[in-house]
Amino acid sequence: MRAIAGITIAMGAALVGSCSTAEQGSATAGTNGRQCFYVNSVNGFNAVNDTTVIVDVGANRSFALDIAGACPNLDWSQKIGIRTTGNSFVCSGFDAELVVPGVAGSAPWTCPVNHIRELSPEEAKALLATKR
Repeated sequence: MRAIAGITIAMGAALVGSCSTAEQGSATAGTNGRQCFYVNSVNGFNAVNDTTVIVDVGANRSFALDIAGACPNLDWSQKIGIRTTGNSFVCSGFDAELVVPGVAGSAPWTCPVNHIRELSPEEAKALLATKR
């Protein structure tokens, strides 16, 4: 498991959020039953490949984030950020993008997330087993 830096964009200002191990604000949003997570509750990640990352939320929740296209350096990075738009909840892929540090001081990569799904512990373990 690697560290994650939470980055929230709200009303045009960049705010750096601290990581919390408490499962604050994790909820099912609205009446459509979408599973959401509070970005500041993310406390680790594992890259499955250059298009999928699993984020650990709180004590026992995991979400797979599918990236639109390949995200360079994702599987080598020791930390990433999650940038959200609107508020600090991620309920769909269009709510977030990953920020991955560049190589040797180059500009960071911004990788749009196009789909998220909550994983059971068994699903997370099976997905990580496919890691290449």
